[in-house]
Amino acid sequence: MRHNFFLLLVVLTALLMTSCSHGSLPPWLSGPADGSTVPVLTAQQHEFLLQPREERVRRFVDADERLALSKIGGTPEPVVLKWNPEGNTPPEDMEVIIEELDEQGKWCPTPYLDITMLPGNLGCEIRNFKVDTTYRWGVGSVKAMHLPPFYTFRAADTPPRLMKVGNIPNFRDAGGWKTIDGKRVHQGLVYRSAAYSLSDENRDWLVKRLGIQMELDLRLPEDAIPNPPTGYLNVSGADYAHIDEEWGRQQCTSALRLFFDRANYPILVHCSAGQDRTGTIVFIINALLGVPEEDLFRDWEATAFTFHHPQYTHETHLYKLFKVFDQYPGETLRERVEQYVFSLGFTTEDLATLRNILLEK
Repeated sequence: MRHNFFLLLVVLTALLMTSCSHGSLPPWLSGPADGSTVPVLTAQQHEFLLQPREERVRRFVDADERLALSKIGGTPEPVVLKWNPEGNTPPEDMEVIIEELDEQGKWCPTPYLDITMLPGNLGCEIRNFKVDTTYRWGVGSVKAMHLPPFYTFRAADTPPRLMKVGNIPNFRDAGGWKTIDGKRVHQGLVYRSAAYSLSDENRDWLVKRLGIQMELDLRLPEDAIPNPPTGYLNVSGADYAHIDEEWGRQQCTSALRLFFDRANYPILVHCSAGQDRTGTIVFIINALLGVPEEDLFRDWEATAFTFHHPQYTHETHLYKLFKVFDQYPGETLRERVEQYVFSLGFTTEDLATLRNILLEK
């Protein structure tokens, strides 16, 4: 009897944890179909990033193409919910509940989502979903005494995870990529962006909603933030070929050291545009984690959705970084980047710590 009771308890707990599927949506509600997969990139973003590398490189050196890419924008595709409540419930009394299914199988709050209400409070647009992650959502009256029915969807497995965070340009998650070992880089631990104004909205996003513990500012000292809202390190970052010059090696060492201490996470790293100095540091981190070379290219190229910089090309910038690592021994890019990092004084234990922090189990 005791065994049967325990079995029943396990079954009921499982049902409560997964009781999100309620079939088709009611007539007054529209949104992702239950159990569907939703895009996290716009169609134009996705189309560009899926093109062969040769075509992406060609578009980068074409001034007209670069202008077109910058007009695509760096914000992600929204999930749109709409409602027209039945009965006497006014639209302003409706609320959206949306939760993430974490790695332990628990439903968790989602403060990192950007929710923009539609006119008349008859719907909303939601952005910033983590890639390849399951969510459940429901819409109901704030005065109701019970939870609304929940429906599930899964965010598509198409990094990079572009984000809309206040008015901070070129903001995205450095995680979400799969590695050559079949693991995935944790999302929500390393963010990258351009420089930003310290408005109340941006401060709220960084401190309260993303929980940033440490900000790595790679700009010059005269550009440093006077009263940063988080832990803060200003290092005049080096980029591309400069990382192997004496001053660049020192600055790169100071910047990378932050990532080997779990207490610093989540980390926001930025420079002015979030493309050169920031791109170099994020490239090194993701290369050490085993992100494939093609995806390292794509992550670097995603800045083109935000800024129209025709002089910012693979030949003039990114390939110079590869030339640095080509001077170090190793059969793969990851091995050559490891040897560069070892030459800065870091150890195999440091790399093990980094991977333990940033790779999903």
